Amino acid sequence: EAVRWLAHNPGPSYLRLGKAGEPRLHTTPGSATGPIRVRAGAPDARVALAATGSVLSVALEAARIIEELGFSVPVFSCSR
Repeated sequence: EAVRWLAHNPGPSYLRLGKAGEPRLHTTPGSATGPIRVRAGAPDARVALAATGSVLSVALEAARIIEELGFSVPVFSCSR
């Protein structure tokens, strides 16, 4: 899917393919037009975590730790 997007969108681009067996963290297609919410968080949360690539798993772990402290924050995957 990423290669198709690159082929149809001329201009400078960078594609990194994971090679360490990284887990799939969401199933939303990469062609989404904006951030993808991968963790809901509280509806009234005033803070959110945003990450991309392999750092997304770090953001999800940080959100889990923050939740243990009594706060629930959403996490977004920002692939573009």
